[in-house]
Amino acid sequence: MVDPVMISAGTQIAGGLLGAVGSSKAGNAQARIAEYKARIDERNAESALIQGRHSLLIAKADSLEDTRDAFNLARSTGAYFAKAGVVSGTGTAALVAAENAKRADEAIANNLYNARVEALAMRERALGFQMQAGVTRAEGAARRDAVRGEGIASLLGSVGSVVGKLYT
Repeated sequence: MVDPVMISAGTQIAGGLLGAVGSSKAGNAQARIAEYKARIDERNAESALIQGRHSLLIAKADSLEDTRDAFNLARSTGAYFAKAGVVSGTGTAALVAAENAKRADEAIANNLYNARVEALAMRERALGFQMQAGVTRAEGAARRDAVRGEGIASLLGSVGSVVGKLYT
């Protein structure tokens, strides 16, 4: 006849093993979820960098267009002055042309500055995403290790309980 204590001991050890295996799988699943979230953060970081570069490119293209517009304004202003019989290189005509050029330069510089600030903000945002990815990975590894440790502790507890029953 089979000893009931041995049956109890066997089932306790089997239960402990199943618990340890389940804990290990749960820990691995948590680590995989953390890795997935970290990859999303890395993708968001790359997207932020691309947005920053795009803003700079658009601003540079706009500044070229603004420069062309300023040149066309200066040329057409000169033509209007000439048509009106005003000498465009002297007096009020020269002051008007200089003021137009100054305003155009300021607008171009302001647009480029704003684009650089936006690009810098996007780089900072990207850095935040990259840092979050690292934290997420570390948290996932810590959760995996903690759950595995709990499984091993449970298994050892089961073995200890069995040994205690056998030798009491």
